[in-house]
Amino acid sequence: MTQRPMTPVAAPLAALSLLAPGLAAAQVLELPEIVVSANLEPVAANRTGATVEVITEQDLQATGEIRVVDFLNRLPGVNVRTTGGPGQPATVSVRGASQNYVAVLVDGIDVTDPSGTQVAFDFGQMTTAGISRIEVLKGSQSALYGSNAVGGVINITTRRATDPGLNQYLDVEGGSYATGQAAYSLTYLTDSVSAAFTLSRVQTDGFSSADENDGNTENDPYDANRLSFNLATITDGGAEIGVSGFAEGSSGEYDEGFPLADGTPGDELLDRNSQGVRVYGTFVTGVIENTLSASYFSIDRQYRQDSGFFASDNTYTGERRALSYQGALDLGPDARGVFGLDWKQEDYDQTGTFGDLAAETTTTGLYGEVTWSPGEVFDLTATLRHDDESSFGGKTTGRLSLAYSVQPDLILRAQAGSGYRAPSGFELYSAYGNTGLQPEDSRSADVGVEKIWGDTAFLRATAFWLEVDNLIDYDFNSTSCQSYAETGFAGCYAQIPGISQRTGLEVEGEVAVTDAVTLGLAYTYMDSDTNASSAWANLPKNDVVLTAAAQMTDQVQGIMTVHSAMDRPDLPDYTVVNATVTYDFANDTQAYVRVENLFDEQYQLVDGYGTSDRALFVGLRAAF
Repeated sequence: MTQRPMTPVAAPLAALSLLAPGLAAAQVLELPEIVVSANLEPVAANRTGATVEVITEQDLQATGEIRVVDFLNRLPGVNVRTTGGPGQPATVSVRGASQNYVAVLVDGIDVTDPSGTQVAFDFGQMTTAGISRIEVLKGSQSALYGSNAVGGVINITTRRATDPGLNQYLDVEGGSYATGQAAYSLTYLTDSVSAAFTLSRVQTDGFSSADENDGNTENDPYDANRLSFNLATITDGGAEIGVSGFAEGSSGEYDEGFPLADGTPGDELLDRNSQGVRVYGTFVTGVIENTLSASYFSIDRQYRQDSGFFASDNTYTGERRALSYQGALDLGPDARGVFGLDWKQEDYDQTGTFGDLAAETTTTGLYGEVTWSPGEVFDLTATLRHDDESSFGGKTTGRLSLAYSVQPDLILRAQAGSGYRAPSGFELYSAYGNTGLQPEDSRSADVGVEKIWGDTAFLRATAFWLEVDNLIDYDFNSTSCQSYAETGFAGCYAQIPGISQRTGLEVEGEVAVTDAVTLGLAYTYMDSDTNASSAWANLPKNDVVLTAAAQMTDQVQGIMTVHSAMDRPDLPDYTVVNATVTYDFANDTQAYVRVENLFDEQYQLVDGYGTSDRALFVGLRAAF
């Protein structure tokens, strides 16, 4: 199919491209931007009806932030809930669907935790070191990604080799809370070989997870090491073979209690280790383009509390093995077909004070997608998927998306899809589990319009709707749990009758006020109607992010963000201001100063848990 020129992906911080002189004109205006998450095959961003936010490496460098969640929290339709500083649990919701409704992939590896209370990814462990790109795909996407992709998908890509030959990259930073971070990357690129390795470390004394304003003064330190890599080669016959992977280990303290408090200093400890690997191959047979892949992911978390009434030692281990095949071919001059099947096995294991448990589920999926693109202005994509899961049986989901360029600078988008979330191993088989649970069902739709004014401004608005029925939540009155017959105590996971719904509006845009100054906006309106006591009810109704980016001199760039969350149901409103100034030396070297919470706002993202006071960080980046 013919690809028409790409228009910019409208991310609220797209202005950051101005902070790298010359990149805006070179990348935004001339090169088509491809998103890999929106369809079963990579697609130009203006040729999909799905809403996708794209964060580039340049975007991440412009603010210099360590935690991925700090950046995600400023995207329209995305909300973050953190329970303390770096290393503390952090959840990301998309259009009101909490973390267990969001699929997360790193270099194609599903990194959601099968051993968690719900299958979800803890973003508190994820730093920006070595990340080259983040895509946030919104709406129910089970037709593409299976279970859990109800609110959307977050697809993370680590550093790739982009410059020929051998290249090295060094990032170091230090600042408040005795925080230090360092990352070193090595890349190698030829016509047939691509390789990249990144080693990073972060350590911090942190601050109290239980809010210091409630009298908690014990810091909760954290440290982590991470190695990520990717290798790929193209054979003489044109096939591509590659492998990507990572290994990460971390250790930190945390706070718990009833009510939440510091407790005994240094008493609560969490050691966490995770690793993943994916091997793939692409090759052509006749008219079919084939991709085979196999992946493995494992995680273990050990929680230790050494004193007090709740002394305990528990380890949770999760494993995932996955295989997939995908084929693609042209169906005439105006259509493209993709088909495939996949299989995964997830293991859940628990040992320690709270008892021992082991469980396993397998899922087999069959899927297909057809994209019809008559002419140069219209793209219609239909996707259908059927999953067969060992604990409950079959589930069929679908998605339909449409992109229509009314004019080269005016794009209409629409998307409708169904999704599901399978109950987790903990929800099914733990002492609080219920083996009678069925999957949650979801439906979503969105419609949007994007207007572009040359290379100086854009505006995008998207209205969305999401509903879930058969919601799984904790019911304190239920007698369906495994332990009820033995203990006589009620309370476990149960299906909540009725429908929980989100509706809302996302507005985002930017305008170049002058050649040197660009302003950006990201606004989300969220309206909730929930019948359960879950995190669905705990989001601000109005969320606004304003961004100002400036090229102050040939060498000095600056960016400031103002984030206001208003009409929160359980907590007061807040406004936080962050600022970063970068000095660009010659020879690919930059130094920066970053101030978080510039005006020392006192606020909470989760009731009882603290956030950073005003904090200052200084960093240096170099490529050689």
